Amino acid sequence: MQPPLFPYREPRKVVGLEDYSAGQPAAPRQRSGATQRTSTKKHSAGQTAFDFEAPAPPSKPFSREMNRRTDYPVAPVSLRGMAALFDAGLVLGMMGLFLLTVRLSLGMIPTGTAFYFCYGFATILIAGVYKLLFCMFGQVTLGLQGAHLQVVSFDGHRPTVTQRFVRMFSGWISLASVGMGVFWSLADRESLTWHDHISQTFLTHYDPEGDDEE
Repeated sequence: MQPPLFPYREPRKVVGLEDYSAGQPAAPRQRSGATQRTSTKKHSAGQTAFDFEAPAPPSKPFSREMNRRTDYPVAPVSLRGMAALFDAGLVLGMMGLFLLTVRLSLGMIPTGTAFYFCYGFATILIAGVYKLLFCMFGQVTLGLQGAHLQVVSFDGHRPTVTQRFVRMFSGWISLASVGMGVFWSLADRESLTWHDHISQTFLTHYDPEGDDEE
């Protein structure tokens, strides 16, 4: 018989196994002198709110990149250029009326560097108000109307108010970059400018006679 290794220690009490009866669940084990802890599993209230089979929400402008519909042809660059020149002529005409009013009021047109900057700012202001008025009422400018051009979204629908305002402000960016945004249409595969790509809209030509027949 091998003697005990630790004779100075008291022998531990052996815990007996619980009696299991067939068909009955085992009783929970408890430690002497300790309180029973019940573990509760917490469920988040939002876990059951996910519906993975729900249809996808409708796409909104600027939420993703849209592919342009090919059944709406882009207006020729020459036609768009003629419409832009007509609008620029109207703005210069209104600026001429402004200078005529100054001439009649003061008896002269002041000259000098400071006045030249003021005249340039007045021209930009007149052009901005001219574009803004048509944009607010959801219409194209007189030059575009005369060339029978209309603004269409890439998906073929009527552009939203947001798209119209984005197109107007991005058009100023195209001009402010020494006209690079406008000349981009000469190198673009679909003859689109910077403000066309930014606003996801473009100009297309329509036949007024065809609309009258319908």
